[in-house]
Amino acid sequence: MDCASKKLKKMDDATSIASLPQEIILKFLTTLPPKSALSLRCTSKFFHSFIPQPHFGFRILFWVSSTNLYTVDYTTEETHGRLQPTSLQCSAHELRRFKRLIGSSFADGKLCMFNRNGETTILDLSTRQHISLPQTSFHPNPGCGELWTKMFSGAALGFDPVSKRYKVLKSELYINNLHHYYQGVLRVLTLGVDESWRAVTTENSFLPRRHIGSVQIGGIIYLMNFKINSRDEQEIVVFDIGNENLIRMITFPYIFQHSGGPPTHSTHSSWVKLNGRLAYIFVDDVKGRTTQIFVCTLDESMGPGWDKHEVPLTLEEAEIISQAESMSFTANSIGEIVFLIQARSMSPKILIYACGTQLWRKFEINGCSPVENLSRMIVHVIEEKVYFSE
Repeated sequence: MDCASKKLKKMDDATSIASLPQEIILKFLTTLPPKSALSLRCTSKFFHSFIPQPHFGFRILFWVSSTNLYTVDYTTEETHGRLQPTSLQCSAHELRRFKRLIGSSFADGKLCMFNRNGETTILDLSTRQHISLPQTSFHPNPGCGELWTKMFSGAALGFDPVSKRYKVLKSELYINNLHHYYQGVLRVLTLGVDESWRAVTTENSFLPRRHIGSVQIGGIIYLMNFKINSRDEQEIVVFDIGNENLIRMITFPYIFQHSGGPPTHSTHSSWVKLNGRLAYIFVDDVKGRTTQIFVCTLDESMGPGWDKHEVPLTLEEAEIISQAESMSFTANSIGEIVFLIQARSMSPKILIYACGTQLWRKFEINGCSPVENLSRMIVHVIEEKVYFSE
């Protein structure tokens, strides 16, 4: 190696990230999303040996029955224990917004809630400011509004990576009272810009029976509904937030029984973002007999294809799940499914299943006594961080 090459190599070594002190590199890594920090450690032998095994901390927002909004924190170092909730101290006026709640979505510190009355509210968790979005109606022909009745509606909050603004997508189903046919309507509203909803024109028609849930992945909102005249068949609206266009409809190929079973048979289900992909979680519990959990994951590269597998359960987790009278799910960025479980016979519990290691963790939430009103719960991961043990 000539003198010039040696000098250039010495300059490269001096300016590389490897020349920085370890504490500076670790401080930088703590500013990254957890999955990015974990991926960087796997890029080379140097980083794998230089960077300690990372740990992750998560903050969960949850609401049960008519009580306050709460947050709890947990880390990947903890395998069990009691979590101390922090109340957001909602006022009586704020709590009224949760009455008859049927769904919610979360995006970067903002919570979107909608109820059976068709009311949609945005709550900014940092400022505690509420935005009540305008109500909607359907008048395809002037003067004929009384012919149409709203049957179902759902809403989803998403972030537009193009305009850098938050948008709310709303799906609705109306019935014509005179001729008894249905009409599906999609609308969008840009927060801070629009004063009213804008109708989305698309070549793809849809008839949403009942909103189930919504998930945002990148610039796409997946809006899930039961099919018209069906209690178990589902279809998925794939909506491009930036272009405000319904890209396509996806029929969910699996049919799970959601209702109509015997009293000893209970089911719980939810849609989540799991390892960057759309996933459906279904819990099937036959009291005193079997408890099963299925995860169905969408693989867009397969055009689209689905991967379905059963989650292994220990006797302890199966026993807790079998007692559940109300259950909600969410997932974090490192591939863990979070189960929020409540029953009249026990305090709320959180079960966490790591898809990679197939290990379970169990936590009890302190200070939240069992309640009589086991209405719909909400749970979202609202904060994630990475840290390194000494």
